[in-house]
Amino acid sequence: MASISTDISETEPLSKLSPGPGLGAEEVASHQRARVHEALVQVVGESGYDSAKVRDIVRVAGISSRAFYELFADKEDCFLQNYDLIARRATRGLMTAQDTASSPRERLLHSLDEMVDGIEREPGSARLALAEVHAAGEAASEHARGAERVLVGMLAEAFARPPGGMVLPPLVLEGVTVGIGAMVRRRLLDGKVAQLKILKGGLLVWASSFIDGAAGSLARLDRKGVRDNKTFVPMTIESLDGEEPSREAAEGSRVLTAVSELTVADGYSGLTISGIRSAAGLTRRRFDAVFDNVEDCYLAAVELRIEEAFVEAEYARARAASWGGGVHQVIATLCDRIGADPFLAKICRMNDGPSGKSAIRSRQRLTAMILDLIEDGAPTPGATLLMREASANALWGLFYRHNVCDWALRRRIAATLSYMVLAPEIGAPAVLSAIRAEQRG
Repeated sequence: MASISTDISETEPLSKLSPGPGLGAEEVASHQRARVHEALVQVVGESGYDSAKVRDIVRVAGISSRAFYELFADKEDCFLQNYDLIARRATRGLMTAQDTASSPRERLLHSLDEMVDGIEREPGSARLALAEVHAAGEAASEHARGAERVLVGMLAEAFARPPGGMVLPPLVLEGVTVGIGAMVRRRLLDGKVAQLKILKGGLLVWASSFIDGAAGSLARLDRKGVRDNKTFVPMTIESLDGEEPSREAAEGSRVLTAVSELTVADGYSGLTISGIRSAAGLTRRRFDAVFDNVEDCYLAAVELRIEEAFVEAEYARARAASWGGGVHQVIATLCDRIGADPFLAKICRMNDGPSGKSAIRSRQRLTAMILDLIEDGAPTPGATLLMREASANALWGLFYRHNVCDWALRRRIAATLSYMVLAPEIGAPAVLSAIRAEQRG
C-alpha cells in the first residue's frame, strides 16, 4: 500500500508547500496531488464515496477548487487516478515480497504478509481500494477488474516459477484472488483489520490447497458436465393428496408465473399491481385475497424458484457416489438450473430488487441453503469455518462472473467451482476423482 500517512484530524488541512524561489509548476502540482491523495482517503473513509464532496477534499487538502480542477476533471477522475496509484504501489510491494521466496507456498506466504502489513500501515487506502471502489461506478469497477487481472497474473507467475513451480488454471487463480479479497473486504468494512493477522495462517492453508498439477484437467472436466442440459419447466402447484388445487392456490400460481415473466422482461422496478393482474387474469379483489403488494408476490416467486432449484439439487446429491461427488452434483445442478431459468438468472444478476430486511433475508437464506447443502455430511476434520467462508466467496464470485453476469455467454464451470469448495476439505486428488466418478455415472 501507499506510504502516505492518513492520520489527520477532520478539520485540520494538510500542510501546504512552503513558498520559496525556484519551485517549478511540476513540483507544486506533485505536492498538491499528494495532499489531495491524503485528503481523498480521509474524506471517503469518513463519509463514503457517494457522500464525499469536492469541497470537502479541497478543504482538507488545503488547496483551491481551481487548483483541484487543474489536476483532475472531477471527483470520479480524482478517485480513479488515486485508486490506480494505490494499486501500483501495492503491486510493487507484492512483487518485491515474492522475490526472496524459494517455493510457490513461500511466495504465497510472503504475499499475504505484505498484503496484511500494507493494510495495517494504510487502512484508509486499503478501504478505498478494496471496498469503496465498488461504490464508485462502472469506471471504477473496470479499474478494479484491471487491478485484479494483474494480481491473478502475479499469482500465476508466483506458482509457476521454479523450483517446485506448476501452472494452475486461470479460473482457479481468479477464485483464490476473489476469495481472499472478499475476506479482507469484509474485515475492512466491519472495522476488524486487526483480525487479518490471525486469519493469515488459515488463508495460507486454504490457498495452498489448490496448488496441485492435476488441476490442469479442470477445463476438460468443466466441458463434460454431469448430465445433459434440460429445458427448464416450472413446477406446478399440486395438493399433497392429488386433488385439484384450490382456487386461491391456482390464482397464486398464475400470479407467480406472471411475476416471473414480467421480471424477466422489465426487471423488478417495472412491476406494478395492474400489470401483474393483467398478466395473471385476476381482478384487484382476487389479487388482494392472495398477496398484499408487489414486493410480497415478487418475494414469493423468488422463494418458489429457489425451493424448486434446491429440491432438484438435493435429489441430484442423493444419487452421488460420495460426499464430494454429492457436492459436485449440487453445484452442477444449480449451475444448470439457473442457466435454464431466465427468472433465476435475472434475479441473480440485477440490482433493482426490493430493498430492506425482506430482500436481505431472502439473499441470506439462499446463501445459507448453499452452505448447508455443501457442509451436510462433510468429513471431519475438514476445512475450518474460515476456509469455508473463503471457499463460499470464491464459489459465488466465479459463478456470478462467468455464469450469471454474462448470461448469454455463460461458461460451464461446475468442476472448477467444485474444486474451489472441495480441495480444502478433502485434497485436490480426491476432488478430481469424485468429479470423474460422477461424470462417468
